[in-house]
Amino acid sequence: MFINFIPGLSYRLREIITPLKSEFVSSYTVNTYFTKRVQQKTEIKLDNAYCNFAYNENHDVVIREYYLYFIKLFKSAASKLDFHYNFIFGNYSFDFSNNAPTLIIDTQHEHTLVKPGGRDSIGSPKGNIRFDDDFYLVRIANYDYLKNLDIVVEYSLPNINNIKQSGLFNSYLDKVIYIAPMIYDLTVLKYEEEKKYPCITLFGNPDEPKRRKFLDQLLENNILSTNIRNCFEKNELRELYLNTKILLNIRQTLHHHTLEELRILPALLNGVIIISEDVPLRNTVPYNEFIIFSDYNSIIDKIKFVQDNYKEIWEYIFLSQNYLSLMNDLEKSNEDNILNFLTKLVKE
Repeated sequence: MFINFIPGLSYRLREIITPLKSEFVSSYTVNTYFTKRVQQKTEIKLDNAYCNFAYNENHDVVIREYYLYFIKLFKSAASKLDFHYNFIFGNYSFDFSNNAPTLIIDTQHEHTLVKPGGRDSIGSPKGNIRFDDDFYLVRIANYDYLKNLDIVVEYSLPNINNIKQSGLFNSYLDKVIYIAPMIYDLTVLKYEEEKKYPCITLFGNPDEPKRRKFLDQLLENNILSTNIRNCFEKNELRELYLNTKILLNIRQTLHHHTLEELRILPALLNGVIIISEDVPLRNTVPYNEFIIFSDYNSIIDKIKFVQDNYKEIWEYIFLSQNYLSLMNDLEKSNEDNILNFLTKLVKE
Protein backbone atom coordinates (compact mmCIF):
# COMPACT_ATOMS: atom_id res chain seq x y z
CA MET A 1 0.00 0.00 0.00
CA PHE A 2 1.41 3.36 -1.05
CA ILE A 3 0.49 6.53 0.82
CA ASN A 4 1.20 10.06 -0.33
CA PHE A 5 2.09 11.80 2.91
CA ILE A 6 4.55 14.26 1.36
CA PRO A 7 3.36 16.16 -1.72
CA GLY A 8 4.96 14.74 -4.85
CA LEU A 9 6.46 11.72 -3.09
CA SER A 10 5.07 8.24 -2.59
CA TYR A 11 6.41 5.87 0.02
CA ARG A 12 5.60 2.44 1.27
CA LEU A 13 4.70 3.74 4.72
CA ARG A 14 6.00 0.89 6.82
CA GLU A 15 9.25 0.81 4.90
CA ILE A 16 10.08 4.50 5.26
CA ILE A 17 8.62 6.00 8.44
CA THR A 18 6.67 4.01 11.00
CA PRO A 19 3.74 5.47 11.97
CA LEU A 20 14.30 23.29 39.80
CA LYS A 21 13.09 25.49 41.61
CA SER A 22 15.12 24.84 44.79
CA GLU A 23 17.73 26.56 46.92
CA PHE A 24 21.08 24.87 46.74
CA VAL A 25 22.57 25.70 50.10
CA SER A 26 25.71 23.62 50.02
CA SER A 27 27.82 21.89 47.42
CA TYR A 28 31.08 20.11 47.97
CA THR A 29 33.09 17.12 46.80
CA VAL A 30 34.47 14.31 48.88
CA ASN A 31 36.65 11.30 48.25
CA THR A 32 35.19 7.97 49.33
CA TYR A 33 37.24 5.01 50.40
CA PHE A 34 35.11 2.39 48.69
CA THR A 35 34.79 3.87 45.23
CA LYS A 36 38.02 5.87 44.99
CA ARG A 37 35.99 8.36 42.97
CA VAL A 38 34.86 11.92 43.55
CA GLN A 39 31.20 12.31 44.37
CA GLN A 40 29.09 15.44 44.45
CA LYS A 41 26.72 16.05 47.36
CA THR A 42 24.03 18.69 46.98
CA GLU A 43 21.48 19.54 49.66
CA ILE A 44 18.07 20.90 48.74
CA LYS A 45 16.28 22.70 51.57
CA LEU A 46 12.52 22.75 51.61
CA ASP A 47 10.08 24.19 54.15
CA ASN A 48 10.33 21.56 56.87
CA ALA A 49 12.25 18.86 55.13
CA TYR A 50 15.27 18.37 52.93
CA CYS A 51 16.89 15.83 50.68
CA ASN A 52 20.52 15.03 50.06
CA PHE A 53 21.94 13.81 46.78
CA ALA A 54 25.25 12.02 46.35
CA TYR A 55 26.49 11.30 42.85
CA ASN A 56 29.61 11.17 40.73
CA GLU A 57 29.97 13.96 38.18
CA ASN A 58 32.61 11.80 36.46
CA HIS A 59 30.36 8.75 36.17
CA ASP A 60 30.83 6.21 33.36
CA VAL A 61 31.41 8.41 30.31
CA VAL A 62 29.22 6.33 27.99
CA ILE A 63 26.04 7.02 30.00
CA ARG A 64 27.14 10.09 31.96
CA GLU A 65 24.88 12.63 30.27
CA TYR A 66 21.83 10.40 30.74
CA TYR A 67 22.84 9.81 34.37
CA LEU A 68 23.17 13.55 35.07
CA TYR A 69 19.90 14.21 33.24
CA PHE A 70 17.78 11.94 35.39
CA ILE A 71 19.50 13.16 38.58
CA LYS A 72 18.29 16.64 37.63
CA LEU A 73 14.76 15.24 37.31
CA PHE A 74 14.97 13.56 40.73
CA LYS A 75 16.10 16.83 42.31
CA SER A 76 13.20 18.65 40.72
CA ALA A 77 10.68 16.04 41.87
CA ALA A 78 12.08 16.01 45.42
CA SER A 79 11.68 19.78 45.64
CA LYS A 80 7.92 19.33 45.20
CA LEU A 81 7.50 16.83 48.04
CA ASP A 82 7.56 17.24 51.80
CA PHE A 83 9.94 14.47 52.81
CA HIS A 84 13.46 13.84 54.05
CA TYR A 85 15.45 11.27 52.09
CA ASN A 86 19.02 10.67 51.06
CA PHE A 87 19.72 9.66 47.48
CA ILE A 88 22.79 7.85 46.14
CA PHE A 89 23.03 7.54 42.37
CA GLY A 90 25.19 4.67 41.17
CA ASN A 91 27.26 1.96 42.81
CA TYR A 92 28.84 4.30 45.34
CA SER A 93 29.01 4.79 49.10
CA PHE A 94 28.38 7.98 51.02
CA ASP A 95 27.99 8.84 54.71
CA PHE A 96 25.24 11.44 55.04
CA SER A 97 25.58 11.55 58.84
CA ASN A 98 21.85 11.73 59.42
CA ASN A 99 19.00 9.40 60.31
CA ALA A 100 17.03 9.79 57.09
CA PRO A 101 16.40 6.72 54.91
CA THR A 102 18.69 6.37 51.90
CA LEU A 103 17.56 5.37 48.42
CA ILE A 104 20.06 3.72 46.05
CA ILE A 105 19.33 4.41 42.38
CA ASP A 106 21.10 3.19 39.26
CA THR A 107 20.47 2.43 35.59
CA GLN A 108 19.81 -0.66 33.56
CA HIS A 109 21.26 0.45 30.24
CA GLU A 110 21.99 -2.84 28.49
CA HIS A 111 20.05 -4.88 25.91
CA THR A 112 17.48 -7.26 27.38
CA LEU A 113 16.28 -8.48 23.97
CA VAL A 114 19.04 -10.98 23.19
CA LYS A 115 18.91 -14.12 21.07
CA PRO A 116 20.11 -17.40 22.61
CA GLY A 117 23.87 -17.67 22.35
CA GLY A 118 24.44 -13.93 22.62
CA ARG A 119 27.40 -12.52 24.48
CA ASP A 120 26.99 -12.34 28.29
CA SER A 121 23.63 -14.13 28.17
CA ILE A 122 24.46 -17.39 29.93
CA GLY A 123 21.74 -18.21 32.45
CA SER A 124 19.21 -15.75 31.01
CA PRO A 125 15.71 -17.28 30.73
CA LYS A 126 13.63 -17.28 27.58
CA GLY A 127 10.77 -14.82 27.50
CA ASN A 128 7.64 -14.54 25.37
CA ILE A 129 8.83 -12.26 22.54
CA ARG A 130 9.08 -14.42 19.45
CA PHE A 131 11.54 -14.25 16.57
CA ASP A 132 11.44 -16.75 13.73
CA ASP A 133 10.85 -20.11 15.44
CA ASP A 134 12.29 -19.22 18.86
CA PHE A 135 11.98 -16.67 21.67
CA TYR A 136 14.24 -13.84 22.82
CA LEU A 137 16.00 -14.21 26.12
CA VAL A 138 15.26 -11.84 28.99
CA ARG A 139 18.81 -10.73 29.72
CA ILE A 140 19.14 -8.40 32.70
CA ALA A 141 22.84 -7.64 33.00
CA ASN A 142 24.02 -7.32 36.62
CA TYR A 143 20.67 -8.55 37.87
CA ASP A 144 21.98 -9.54 41.30
CA TYR A 145 23.07 -5.93 41.80
CA LEU A 146 20.00 -4.28 40.27
CA LYS A 147 17.43 -6.35 42.17
CA ASN A 148 18.75 -4.95 45.46
CA LEU A 149 18.41 -1.30 44.44
CA ASP A 150 15.53 0.88 45.54
CA ILE A 151 14.97 2.34 42.07
CA VAL A 152 16.16 1.16 38.65
CA VAL A 153 16.13 3.74 35.85
CA GLU A 154 15.46 2.20 32.43
CA TYR A 155 15.90 3.98 29.09
CA SER A 156 13.95 1.52 26.93
CA LEU A 157 10.29 0.54 26.82
CA PRO A 158 11.12 -2.46 24.58
CA ASN A 159 13.42 -3.66 27.38
CA ILE A 160 10.66 -3.18 29.94
CA ASN A 161 8.07 -4.91 27.77
CA ASN A 162 10.35 -7.87 27.15
CA ILE A 163 10.76 -8.30 30.92
CA LYS A 164 7.07 -7.69 31.66
CA GLN A 165 5.76 -10.14 29.06
CA SER A 166 8.00 -12.88 30.43
CA GLY A 167 6.18 -12.75 33.79
CA LEU A 168 9.44 -13.71 35.50
CA PHE A 169 10.61 -10.51 37.19
CA ASN A 170 7.55 -8.81 38.69
CA SER A 171 9.21 -7.71 41.92
CA TYR A 172 12.09 -6.26 39.92
CA LEU A 173 9.69 -4.35 37.66
CA ASP A 174 8.13 -2.72 40.73
CA LYS A 175 11.43 -0.83 41.13
CA VAL A 176 11.76 0.25 37.50
CA ILE A 177 11.11 3.79 36.25
CA TYR A 178 11.12 4.52 32.52
CA ILE A 179 13.02 7.73 31.73
CA ALA A 180 13.42 8.53 28.04
CA PRO A 181 16.91 9.95 27.32
CA MET A 182 15.74 13.53 26.64
CA ILE A 183 19.13 14.97 27.53
CA TYR A 184 18.55 18.08 25.40
CA ASP A 185 15.84 20.71 25.77
CA LEU A 186 13.33 20.66 22.94
CA THR A 187 13.92 23.53 20.53
CA VAL A 188 12.41 24.64 17.23
CA LEU A 189 14.64 23.24 14.50
CA LYS A 190 15.50 24.94 11.21
CA TYR A 191 16.28 23.17 7.95
CA GLU A 192 19.87 23.48 6.70
CA GLU A 193 20.90 22.13 3.32
CA GLU A 194 24.63 22.03 3.94
CA LYS A 195 26.06 20.03 6.82
CA LYS A 196 29.52 18.66 7.47
CA TYR A 197 28.49 15.02 7.75
CA PRO A 198 26.08 13.49 5.19
CA CYS A 199 25.92 10.32 7.32
CA ILE A 200 27.49 9.15 10.54
CA THR A 201 27.68 5.98 12.57
CA LEU A 202 28.53 5.87 16.26
CA PHE A 203 30.16 2.48 16.52
CA GLY A 204 32.38 2.24 19.57
CA ASN A 205 33.90 -0.89 18.08
CA PRO A 206 33.61 -0.66 14.28
CA ASP A 207 35.38 -4.01 13.94
CA GLU A 208 32.44 -6.00 15.28
CA PRO A 209 31.91 -8.32 12.26
CA LYS A 210 28.35 -7.19 11.53
CA ARG A 211 29.18 -3.51 11.73
CA ARG A 212 32.43 -3.87 9.76
CA LYS A 213 30.48 -5.56 6.98
CA PHE A 214 28.03 -2.66 6.95
CA LEU A 215 30.79 -0.01 6.80
CA ASP A 216 32.34 -1.90 3.88
CA GLN A 217 28.98 -1.92 2.12
CA LEU A 218 28.73 1.85 2.48
CA LEU A 219 32.11 2.22 0.77
CA GLU A 220 31.18 -0.18 -2.00
CA ASN A 221 28.02 1.85 -2.71
CA ASN A 222 29.79 5.24 -2.61
CA ILE A 223 27.83 6.39 0.44
CA LEU A 224 29.94 8.94 2.29
CA SER A 225 29.77 8.18 6.00
CA THR A 226 31.97 8.88 9.03
CA ASN A 227 32.24 6.69 12.09
CA ILE A 228 32.55 8.83 15.23
CA ARG A 229 34.07 7.29 18.35
CA ASN A 230 34.46 8.54 21.90
CA CYS A 231 32.15 11.52 21.56
CA PHE A 232 30.00 11.54 24.71
CA GLU A 233 30.13 15.00 26.26
CA LYS A 234 26.79 16.76 25.90
CA ASN A 235 27.94 19.94 24.14
CA GLU A 236 30.38 18.13 21.85
CA LEU A 237 27.70 15.64 20.94
CA ARG A 238 25.21 18.40 20.16
CA GLU A 239 27.78 20.10 17.92
CA LEU A 240 28.20 16.81 16.08
CA TYR A 241 24.47 16.28 15.65
CA LEU A 242 23.84 19.83 14.45
CA ASN A 243 26.38 19.17 11.71
CA THR A 244 24.94 15.78 10.70
CA LYS A 245 22.18 14.93 8.25
CA ILE A 246 21.63 11.21 8.88
CA LEU A 247 22.53 8.83 11.71
CA LEU A 248 22.81 5.18 10.64
CA ASN A 249 22.00 2.72 13.41
CA ILE A 250 22.99 -0.93 12.96
CA ARG A 251 22.65 -3.49 15.71
CA GLN A 252 25.95 -4.30 17.35
CA THR A 253 25.75 -8.07 16.89
CA LEU A 254 23.49 -10.70 15.38
CA HIS A 255 22.15 -11.39 18.88
CA HIS A 256 21.61 -8.05 20.71
CA HIS A 257 18.41 -6.47 19.41
CA THR A 258 17.22 -3.68 21.73
CA LEU A 259 17.01 -0.34 19.92
CA GLU A 260 19.95 1.93 20.85
CA GLU A 261 17.83 4.80 22.16
CA LEU A 262 20.60 6.38 24.22
CA ARG A 263 22.11 7.56 20.95
CA ILE A 264 18.99 7.78 18.78
CA LEU A 265 16.74 10.10 20.82
CA PRO A 266 19.43 12.76 21.52
CA ALA A 267 20.22 12.80 17.78
CA LEU A 268 16.55 13.13 16.89
CA LEU A 269 16.20 16.07 19.29
CA ASN A 270 18.88 17.86 17.27
CA GLY A 271 17.31 17.37 13.85
CA VAL A 272 19.18 14.26 12.69
CA ILE A 273 17.23 11.84 10.52
CA ILE A 274 17.55 8.31 11.93
CA ILE A 275 17.79 5.28 9.66
CA SER A 276 17.85 2.16 11.79
CA GLU A 277 17.95 -1.54 11.25
CA ASP A 278 14.59 -2.93 12.29
CA VAL A 279 14.16 -4.07 15.89
CA PRO A 280 11.67 -6.12 17.92
CA LEU A 281 8.95 -4.27 19.84
CA ARG A 282 9.61 -1.08 17.89
CA ASN A 283 5.95 -0.09 18.26
CA THR A 284 6.54 0.37 22.00
CA VAL A 285 9.13 3.09 21.30
CA PRO A 286 7.09 6.29 21.88
CA TYR A 287 8.67 8.14 18.95
CA ASN A 288 8.98 5.21 16.53
CA GLU A 289 7.01 7.06 13.86
CA PHE A 290 9.93 9.50 13.48
CA ILE A 291 12.53 6.78 12.88
CA ILE A 292 13.08 5.24 9.44
CA PHE A 293 13.35 1.49 9.94
CA SER A 294 14.66 -0.99 7.41
CA ASP A 295 15.55 -4.64 7.26
CA TYR A 296 19.30 -5.09 6.99
CA ASN A 297 19.27 -6.29 3.37
CA SER A 298 17.40 -3.20 2.17
CA ILE A 299 19.12 -0.52 4.22
CA ILE A 300 21.55 0.65 1.51
CA ASP A 301 18.66 1.41 -0.84
CA LYS A 302 16.83 3.13 2.00
CA ILE A 303 19.82 5.38 2.71
CA LYS A 304 20.06 6.39 -0.96
CA PHE A 305 16.35 7.15 -1.08
CA VAL A 306 16.48 9.34 2.01
CA GLN A 307 19.52 11.19 0.70
CA ASP A 308 17.73 11.88 -2.59
CA ASN A 309 14.67 13.20 -0.78
CA TYR A 310 16.36 14.64 2.30
CA LYS A 311 14.62 18.02 2.44
CA GLU A 312 11.09 16.64 2.09
CA ILE A 313 11.65 13.91 4.67
CA TRP A 314 13.39 16.27 7.11
CA GLU A 315 10.52 18.76 6.95
CA TYR A 316 7.93 16.00 7.28
CA ILE A 317 9.54 14.78 10.52
CA PHE A 318 10.82 17.87 12.25
CA LEU A 319 8.31 20.52 11.20
CA SER A 320 5.28 18.41 12.04
CA GLN A 321 3.14 19.34 15.01
CA ASN A 322 3.11 15.66 15.96
CA TYR A 323 6.87 15.71 16.51
CA LEU A 324 6.81 18.78 18.74
CA SER A 325 3.79 17.57 20.68
CA LEU A 326 5.16 14.07 21.26
CA MET A 327 8.54 15.31 22.45
CA ASN A 328 6.88 17.72 24.86
CA ASP A 329 4.74 14.88 26.16
CA LEU A 330 7.79 12.68 26.57
CA GLU A 331 9.58 15.28 28.69
CA LYS A 332 6.47 15.75 30.82
CA SER A 333 6.13 11.97 31.17
CA ASN A 334 9.70 11.70 32.46
CA GLU A 335 8.97 14.27 35.16
CA ASP A 336 5.66 12.65 36.08
CA ASN A 337 7.12 9.14 36.27
CA ILE A 338 9.62 10.19 38.92
CA LEU A 339 7.23 12.40 40.84
CA ASN A 340 4.58 9.67 40.94
CA PHE A 341 7.10 7.05 42.09
CA LEU A 342 8.41 9.26 44.90
CA THR A 343 4.88 10.32 45.89
CA LYS A 344 3.92 6.64 46.25
CA LEU A 345 7.06 6.11 48.33
CA VAL A 346 6.08 8.90 50.72
CA LYS A 347 2.59 7.47 51.19
CA GLU A 348 4.04 4.07 52.04
